[in-house]
Amino acid sequence: MAAVLEDDGTPNVKEVRLYVDGALEALSSAGDRAIYTIVDSVDSPDLAIGVWLPAGRYFEGAIDEVRIYDRALSAAEVASLAE
Repeated sequence: MAAVLEDDGTPNVKEVRLYVDGALEALSSAGDRAIYTIVDSVDSPDLAIGVWLPAGRYFEGAIDEVRIYDRALSAAEVASLAE
C-alpha cells in the first residue's frame, strides 16, 4: 500500500492517491477535509504511524517496510516498488 500526496500548499484528504499492490485505487467516500498536523505541546510527534492521536485509537496488526519520501512518487515508481 502506498499513499501519495503532492504538496500544493493546501493538502486535502481528497488529493491523496492510494495504491494497493502498485495499482491506483478509486477514490472512496473520503470527506473533503484539510490535512493538518496536531501540535499542541512539545511532546506531540510530527508523525505517527498506526495510531490516530486525537482519539488514541491504535492499529491492531502488523506494519512492515515503512518508507517516507521527501517528494511525491509517480505511478510508475509506486508500481515498481510493489513488484
